[in-house]
Amino acid sequence: MSSKLFAVATALAVLASVGCTGVFVPKTQYDRDVNQLREYNAALERDNAQLRPIKDAYDRLKAQSEFTTDSNKAWEEMAEALKKALDGIAVEPGDFTFDRKTGAFVFAADLLFDSGCYDISAKGKEALRKFAEMNRGAHLRIVGHTDAAKVVKASTKSKLPVSDTNMELSALRAVAVMHELIRNGIAERNMWVEGKGATEPRDGGLNRCRRVEIFVVGGTTSAPAPRASTGVKAAHKTVNK
Repeated sequence: MSSKLFAVATALAVLASVGCTGVFVPKTQYDRDVNQLREYNAALERDNAQLRPIKDAYDRLKAQSEFTTDSNKAWEEMAEALKKALDGIAVEPGDFTFDRKTGAFVFAADLLFDSGCYDISAKGKEALRKFAEMNRGAHLRIVGHTDAAKVVKASTKSKLPVSDTNMELSALRAVAVMHELIRNGIAERNMWVEGKGATEPRDGGLNRCRRVEIFVVGGTTSAPAPRASTGVKAAHKTVNK
């Protein structure tokens, strides 16, 4: 209760203390009524102080939820536009998807890389070029992933300069994607890369684990906005490493 409200309540208490004949009640009763109003006011102020942080937290969560919903909608629209742009390079259904739960644009390894290496394929270069065209001013987080199978293929092991592990392969693939995006106009300072190896598997088999995820974490995009649709899942051939 505010000080103005307290003053009004006090005035009402004073008026109520006057009878029809205009005779005031005893001062002790008046003081008692005023003290009760003060205690009531103090109790309300305490309640307000306890509830204010809860309200603030609710407002923050509501704003964050609305922001996430709007962002996902925009990214889904961009993913759908990119799928249409990739139609001309014979991309298989499921080679490129948008993960609504994580906000990641997911490129299958079969789309981006030649078998068992981190060299970007011709089809992968075209896919990343189209992605770069829609994200000129964006800040990107690029994350490489592999399956859990050991690297045993001699040709693959010979291309991994340090440790010939899945972790190294995933990191080199993320770096290769970054380099390709740089060649297509995205500033190096706006990107950072991670290699996760096989630490974050996906349901659906080993082929779905081999992927590069790109997150738009800031900046601006220039994607057109067609109506979003659900991603299509498809099986991929297994690539021996």
